[in-house]
Amino acid sequence: WFLRNKIDCALLINFFGSPNFIKFQNNQKMKKRVLNKMISKFRIYPDLVLKDFYTECGLKYIDKKFNKNILLNYLIDLRDKDQEKEFMMQDFKKVSFFNKKDKIFASSKNMLENLRDKNHEIFYLDDNEHSLPLINPLKTLKLIEKSLKLWTLIFLKKKIEYSFDKYAGNYDSRTLLQKDIMFVLLHFLYQEISISNK
Repeated sequence: WFLRNKIDCALLINFFGSPNFIKFQNNQKMKKRVLNKMISKFRIYPDLVLKDFYTECGLKYIDKKFNKNILLNYLIDLRDKDQEKEFMMQDFKKVSFFNKKDKIFASSKNMLENLRDKNHEIFYLDDNEHSLPLINPLKTLKLIEKSLKLWTLIFLKKKIEYSFDKYAGNYDSRTLLQKDIMFVLLHFLYQEISISNK
């Protein structure tokens, strides 16, 4: 959805989403079979499939009108679309969270680590709630705060490192104190980033 709508941003905080639903899970063949069965069943019993999905997510199902064709196409896209290349081309900052025991998305850490780069931090939670943002908004808020703090610290660290590189060798007696202060601040930021990554 995010990539399809070409949304521009400074920071993406992602909960349990991947650019390829099948590829970044354990038991890929089994997951694809399950999704194929879900699609076939949805064509005949859409309400029942939706109710089962809500239950697996730990949510209470509320019977309401929905567009069957839109949801069916979404399931098909979930099975067939591969947007990994497009995802890796995005230059903005990203923080992704995945559950180690997710019942819907059985995350493969080995595969997901391929998505990590200088702009993308990945964290693994000891949870099984695929609908965490809905079920536990307080925990979700803390994770969002952690993401914002992490990238703010990284931004400040890069700014200071840039200053060191730019003015290397140009310090005199009047600016040595400033350099020492920057060094202490940089050391503090390294520690804070290390803590935020845990």
